[in-house]
Amino acid sequence: MNHRNEAAALSLIQQRVPGQSELQSQLHEHIENLWPQFHHEDAGLDDREGAGRRETGETTASFHRWAAEVAIKSSDLVVGTFPPLGIRGCFSERDILRGEDILSIPRRALVFDETVLETDLGKMLSVIPGLGMDNLLIVFTMIDRFDDDSFWKPFWDELPEAFGTGLSFPMEVVELLQGSSAYGEIVKAQSHIRNLYEECTLVFDVLLSAYPTLLDASWFTFDRYLWAVELWYGYGGLIYLPLVHLPT
Repeated sequence: MNHRNEAAALSLIQQRVPGQSELQSQLHEHIENLWPQFHHEDAGLDDREGAGRRETGETTASFHRWAAEVAIKSSDLVVGTFPPLGIRGCFSERDILRGEDILSIPRRALVFDETVLETDLGKMLSVIPGLGMDNLLIVFTMIDRFDDDSFWKPFWDELPEAFGTGLSFPMEVVELLQGSSAYGEIVKAQSHIRNLYEECTLVFDVLLSAYPTLLDASWFTFDRYLWAVELWYGYGGLIYLPLVHLPT
């Protein structure tokens, strides 16, 4: 569901592999290669073990300004980094009182089917024959994240460039998991995502033909599609669920 959980799951798998086998060695190498991807380029590390430190990059500052403008209320939560490995998350800069609301998000700030269909882009996508809601949300994300005028632009920009879930594991890593239940699930899921992407290629061609000056072909690669899928799987649990489950 997030970088910390993914890393913990991989570490658990590694611990369960007996001895100093080649499998354990290759899993360890893969885990080590993932950590740099989890470190945000604007992140600073605190000298205190485990303490969070506020990020100061422009994208983070823009996100905080946007959150204030749309009336997202929190117990002084800020985006930060946690050493020693630079994992990103949120923390409060003050003590949270008993019974205090930690986070309150207005409906209009949430990205889910209803708010997406209220946008001009969402309305346009909704009339495309055969485009189900799951793929509509993915295609919307693929386009809207690059729209400088998007209401959610500061939110998109603050998200990780890579998620590192099983959906994006290279095949050589997936093959290491043969014999485990994870192997079958990952292979099936990756195949399903590839099929969903293939179903969308005609839609991409139509959109690029209809809006050649507004859209860019680089937005519709499989890697861009996979990024959007991992975002929805990671934050919504299922692809057709909202990024945040319960609007306030």
